[in-house]
Amino acid sequence: MQASSMRLALIADLHGHADMLSRALAVCRAQGVEAIVFLGDIIDRDDQANACVEALRGWPAFGVYGNHERQLVAALVMGAHHGLKPEAHDFFSALEPRLVMGDVCFVHDELDGQ
Repeated sequence: MQASSMRLALIADLHGHADMLSRALAVCRAQGVEAIVFLGDIIDRDDQANACVEALRGWPAFGVYGNHERQLVAALVMGAHHGLKPEAHDFFSALEPRLVMGDVCFVHDELDGQ
């Protein structure tokens, strides 16, 4: 996928506010946005994950994880379930530390040397 071939919205630091996400997505729809790129910290706590992913229903969405998602994904890798619905599990498991689309690189934060 080329970053320049789609109308993207960048969203960062929601910290679990699914209501704010829903409002942002309404603006995105009105502006003709085609896909959502998350730049990390979608959630603060595991119990917010299902509601945030539910708000994304019907949107192509992908992105990078922040420190909050990094903790959730690490727990999932270790076999924890955290009450996630399958679609939330899939969404958070697909987040990456860095996403490159064409000549654009998306990150949340990076440690030196990575």
